[in-house]
Amino acid sequence: VGQPAPEWVLLDHLGKQYRLSDHRGEIVVLNFWASWCGYSKLGIPAIQKIHEKYNARGVRIFGVSFQEFEGADPAAYLRSMGAQFVVLLSGETVAAPYRVKAVPAYYVIDQEGRVAYAALEYNPDLSAQVEQAIERLLRRPEGDDHAERRLSARVIEVQLVNGRLTRGCTRRPPEHEGPRVNRSRYPDKRNEGSLFFSRATREIGALLDRRGFGER
Repeated sequence: VGQPAPEWVLLDHLGKQYRLSDHRGEIVVLNFWASWCGYSKLGIPAIQKIHEKYNARGVRIFGVSFQEFEGADPAAYLRSMGAQFVVLLSGETVAAPYRVKAVPAYYVIDQEGRVAYAALEYNPDLSAQVEQAIERLLRRPEGDDHAERRLSARVIEVQLVNGRLTRGCTRRPPEHEGPRVNRSRYPDKRNEGSLFFSRATREIGALLDRRGFGER
């Protein structure tokens, strides 16, 4: 937080090019996500809510797809969930400079191109935390180069419990499993590098059901 955000150049599903530096003077929110990760799916409604609330105020939301299956259509997948923000492809090509080793991950970048907020896992309080960071940036006096140092936004690091990632996905499941998370397929499996151990799967399923995002 407070450091210059790495530059990136990515394409959307129509081949239109976007680059971070083109949005200098605007607040940018990046959501690294994947259609095969249940925790990514949990965060989409919060990001869409932020898009609806702040788009007219100069806040640009980008959903950056990460390690998708060949032939997958991330843009169509998000549209099916009601998301309307821009979807960028092949986010794994810019993941390293942003320390993204798992999804979801979230960044708020200020008007001068510096990181104001970062969360490297799903967080139930995501919407409130991102909105708080945005509001502080919107209230910041123009030209205040040191304001980001006073932001109380915190980096939420990926948490490991007994070597297992929590509230995030490190690697997509095998190709034959398909691009969407099917909770019934992961009752006891321990796919290499995958989040979906039985305990985590039950947790995801319960959250999805409570929020109305069950299997489609």
